[in-house]
Amino acid sequence: MENASKALIMAAGTLIGILVISLATYLFADFGATSAKINKQVEEQRIVQFNSQFTSYIDKDLTIYDIITILGYAQENNEYYQDVTNEQIEVFIGTREITSYNSQQKQGLINDELNNVDTVLTKYILKAQAVEYKNNDGKVSKITFREK
Repeated sequence: MENASKALIMAAGTLIGILVISLATYLFADFGATSAKINKQVEEQRIVQFNSQFTSYIDKDLTIYDIITILGYAQENNEYYQDVTNEQIEVFIGTREITSYNSQQKQGLINDELNNVDTVLTKYILKAQAVEYKNNDGKVSKITFREK
């Protein structure tokens, strides 16, 4: 009888140990999944915030000053990711690429606008379909403005 009670105590201890290990494994897996989900949400939010620098101008009347502001955002991004080609953003006005314009060329765009307009600056528009996104992460990769 004495051996039977010791065997039951040992069996109960082993069972409790297995339950504790199972619970720890479950919690570890659950916390890992929750952490991955939170990381994914943070990354998605970061991409939305990044894209909003460009997409907030969709379907609005824009002037050359707005375009130069957006071009500045793109150039800052391109400079930061200068060694990563798939992180570059291209900016176009119609078919003319202006991505690599320096400050003198930007001023030339402004001067052209001011010289060609009597009273009102030319209006440009950015349509949603004129914004292209990267397939791998959904970040903006190309922006094309057109005259309104």
